[in-house]
Amino acid sequence: LESKIITCVTGSVHNVVIDLRKESKTFLKKFEIVISSKVSGSLLVPAGCANAFLTLEENTVVYYLMSSFFSSESY
Repeated sequence: LESKIITCVTGSVHNVVIDLRKESKTFLKKFEIVISSKVSGSLLVPAGCANAFLTLEENTVVYYLMSSFFSSESY
C-alpha cells in the first residue's frame, strides 16, 4: 500500500478519497475537494485510502507522487 501526494499543476480536478483502513475511526468515510492550480497546495492521501479524481478543465496536468511502486502482491 502506498501514500500519495497530488498536486494540480494546470487546471483543476475534483478529488475523492475513501478511507479503507478497517481500524480507522473514519473507515468508509469519504472526503471530497477541488484541487486547483490557482490555489497552491497539495493533497496527501494516506496509505490504505482509495483515491479518484475527475478533471474539471481542459489541459489539466496533475503531479501524482506515490510513496512506493505498485505491487499486486500487496493486495
